[in-house]
Amino acid sequence: MTDQFSDSGSTDESVAGEMPLPYVVAMVFCNAITVELGTNNITLHECFSTILAMSFPPVHPKMALYVALTNGRGDVPFRLALVHSEMDSEPIFEARGTIPFTDPLATVELRVPIPPASFPQPGVYFLQLYANNRFLMERRLLVMQVGG
Repeated sequence: MTDQFSDSGSTDESVAGEMPLPYVVAMVFCNAITVELGTNNITLHECFSTILAMSFPPVHPKMALYVALTNGRGDVPFRLALVHSEMDSEPIFEARGTIPFTDPLATVELRVPIPPASFPQPGVYFLQLYANNRFLMERRLLVMQVGG
């Protein structure tokens, strides 16, 4: 299910007898997300796809994830899991919740704070998004050692 060379998004509309899956418009790592009062415009601060560390395991003190989805219907349960691409271990981070879709044409925006995360070794990590227990998309995060 993981692709080491590109991010992947679900284009599978539905399985027989099931509602179509939401479509992921965007999935972005950043250090902070702000919402402008009055307009509700969202600003992503310090977006990244790589974490550089002098030694391991580093702790990234502050992260957030922005996800925009459309084509959802009703209340859709979701799960996010941050995992190492080659290690079969517990997720570094996991979150569950429900995404309320009132209109399949609307775009729903999620702002997910990620607590301080410790990365056990250098390598490729994926933040995987599931809806209705089905894989939607994963976002690659490269964690590299520098210097020393």
